[in-house]
Amino acid sequence: MYKVKRTLLLILCMAVMLTSLLTACGGSENATNSAAAISSSTSAETSTVAQETTLPEVKLTWYVLSNSQPDDALVFAEANKYIKDKINATVEFYPLNQGEYNDKIKVKLAGQEPIDLVFTSSWLNPYNDNIAKGALLPIDELLDQYGAELKASIPQKYWDMVKLKKIGDDKAKIYGVPNYQIEASVNGLAFRKDLAEKYNLVDAINNMKNYDDLTPILNTIKENEKSVFPLIDANLTPEGKYDLTTEAYKYASVANGIAGATIDIDTFKVAGLDDPTLNATELKLAQIRRDWYLKNYIDKNAITGNVDLEPYKKQGKVFAYLLGACKPGVEIEEKTKYGYDIIAKQTRAPMTSVGQVTATMNAIPNSSKNPERAMMLLNLVNTDKYLYNLLNFGIEKTHYTKIDENTIEILKDSKFNPSMAWALGNQFNAFVQKGQPADVWELTKKLNENAISSPIEGFSFNSEPVKTEIAQMTTTGLKYDKIILNGAADPVKTIEKRNKELSINDNWKKVAAEVQKQLDEWKAANVK
Repeated sequence: MYKVKRTLLLILCMAVMLTSLLTACGGSENATNSAAAISSSTSAETSTVAQETTLPEVKLTWYVLSNSQPDDALVFAEANKYIKDKINATVEFYPLNQGEYNDKIKVKLAGQEPIDLVFTSSWLNPYNDNIAKGALLPIDELLDQYGAELKASIPQKYWDMVKLKKIGDDKAKIYGVPNYQIEASVNGLAFRKDLAEKYNLVDAINNMKNYDDLTPILNTIKENEKSVFPLIDANLTPEGKYDLTTEAYKYASVANGIAGATIDIDTFKVAGLDDPTLNATELKLAQIRRDWYLKNYIDKNAITGNVDLEPYKKQGKVFAYLLGACKPGVEIEEKTKYGYDIIAKQTRAPMTSVGQVTATMNAIPNSSKNPERAMMLLNLVNTDKYLYNLLNFGIEKTHYTKIDENTIEILKDSKFNPSMAWALGNQFNAFVQKGQPADVWELTKKLNENAISSPIEGFSFNSEPVKTEIAQMTTTGLKYDKIILNGAADPVKTIEKRNKELSINDNWKKVAAEVQKQLDEWKAANVK
């Protein structure tokens, strides 16, 4: 427990004495105001100390999705001073990058290790799967009691989109906190600007209509830049589009994006492994990627195992790569991370969906020993601009300089620049980086507001009834998908093998039927 400071006792005594004196003398208006100010200040400090004295000191553990930095220890120590003062807790931060996060956290959650916060999403450490396994705590009551500011800072429609109803529950519950930012799915491609300009590729990039149009662009880089790979990862359209345009896309993935559980949002029907349109598109894309692989457009060593692709980008060894969010100011964010200018090309119309809102979240595992304090920490990180920016950009004058109150410039020799603000909390609290529009966050909110609403916006698939089938299908997907998506083997034979394994025990059909059942129920209740 904190001890009440001696200075506080003196202030209390002075306040009482001054109040008594003013009462006895009648006092002037100014004196009355002064007494009120002291009394108010004293009450606030007394309240703060009283709150602090009710909180025993605890240590929290947070496995952060981030890239380890040389100055991690320095920044985390500074953050802990602030956190301790606010909620009497210190945090053991464990940064893990995207390549290693899934496997390590899966083992820790399964082993019930005492962890207080983890990253979860629709694509990494899957949110729905974790809920089905009972790995995450429902946080509705915790939010109301310890995260009121956090809850009020995010529009209600996004909270509704992360709710999920488990078997046996009377209502849907919240199991994770969305990292509030761009909430519309806006995929795109990034190209090194210097090389695009050097070989007069800018117009070709801007005028691309489909995957085939990309081939001659990549070929130019392959023939002229021997130390640069045209691609590292050929999965440039994660939603499975052949067209690289801003047209709306009619298919939506559920159940962690496994094959056989895709929804046609125009018809509200599940398009399974027997859907001719999806099959033809997948094969067409796979054949193009196979061609790229055989022409050595892709580093073949990078597509085996969980290879971290970040070093390729930082060293300038790749020409083109996927942008998960082609949003306002993304060019500067990428330049800050990798040190060079890019051309960003949007490849789909902005659309709001459950998958996008759940694409980046933080959650409290059921193995947490201090869920109340973990929620206090989530509340603090998401609503306190100083702490959020400290964890994202480091310490002023050590890692960045301020241009004005809201704009910063990252120091070139900074030893803390994880560039993972999207994975940590409310990005609308972030500094604007030099070169970004001053109103970048207002532009982002406007993009959210104007995005197309998916016809199935609000539908969240509960994988619990078919969690065994999905686990088996996910294992199959891990076995084949990276090969198919990068053209590492004959696409016809590989897709055939994958589909055969997905069909064992009618797994994909069972999952598709469950998705359809839940979708029909949701449609009946929500679509008029």
